[in-house]
Amino acid sequence: TAAAKAQHAADASRAEKLSQMEGAFPTGSASIGLAINNMLSAFAEVAATPTDMTARYVSLARASEMANRLGGTSSQLSDLASSVRSELAEKVNVSNELIARIAKLNEQITRTQSDGQVPNDLLDQRDQFISELNQYMQTSQLAADDGAITLFAGNQILVMDSQAATLSLVTDPLDPSLNLLQLRRGADVIPFNDAPMLGGEIKGLLTFQKDDLSLGFNLLGRLTMATGLAVNQQHERGLTLDNAQGTALFSLPSEVTGFSNNDNVSGEVTFVNASDFKVANYEVRMDATGAGAVYSSAGGSPTIFSSATDLASRTIDGLKFTVTGTGPGVVLFKPFADAAANISTVF
Repeated sequence: TAAAKAQHAADASRAEKLSQMEGAFPTGSASIGLAINNMLSAFAEVAATPTDMTARYVSLARASEMANRLGGTSSQLSDLASSVRSELAEKVNVSNELIARIAKLNEQITRTQSDGQVPNDLLDQRDQFISELNQYMQTSQLAADDGAITLFAGNQILVMDSQAATLSLVTDPLDPSLNLLQLRRGADVIPFNDAPMLGGEIKGLLTFQKDDLSLGFNLLGRLTMATGLAVNQQHERGLTLDNAQGTALFSLPSEVTGFSNNDNVSGEVTFVNASDFKVANYEVRMDATGAGAVYSSAGGSPTIFSSATDLASRTIDGLKFTVTGTGPGVVLFKPFADAAANISTVF
């Protein structure tokens, strides 16, 4: 059936991208875990023989290797994200061509049937185009007595009589890493995200982009920040051979700027306690009085605050949020998304 074909297409396109993402996290000698273990082992050698300069050089090399491996993995995920955006654009274009052809066939079938002829060839062509369209998005249809059909995707009309809607991809105004679908029907532009889409390759790619790829960046970023901050804190507690106080070993972001839907509202998140970090994005929703709540993509109850000052005094999942400006507004924070791309060794 059309529904089964569309669902299979969604699952297959998502599974293909998940397989590619898995390739960015190899096991064995190329793994991130081994790079971290090698670095920690090198630190142990320095602790055992602190005056051994070779051990010190090796430890710095191992730290650099870990940073490079984290950065390389982030680069692979970024390449995959770019590939997904390109594929989405291509599949939307093909879908628009099919929708336009179905609308044109609607008109030809209606005209032929009104002349008293049976348009079997045209009906077969239309069915074929609908079948092809279901590879990209799941559709349903409602037949009319004149031979035309009204074609739906979810609760939105794609084709009515000879009128064809047009799909377009736009950047999510709050999260520039995500794409949203819009549907243009005449002069009307209608938001059409993946929620009402029940299947198809476009659905699979949008789900992968929003859920799986975002999770991959966050998992990698949390590992980067938690490891880097823990090493820096320990390194800063130590002394050099000249008895000088230690400094940070890794260059890490001290704060990350949020994405706001209101030019009058802005925000930053700072890192406080690595042991409390969660794999999550956060939305700070503030009303005109400055009160609001912090919502985590990891779930759980939101953190309610009475003012921006109240919010700044809280530590949430090891993070502190600072919001300035006049609401109402929503600020999206992605504390870990770019951490691995930016880590480097200071020495």
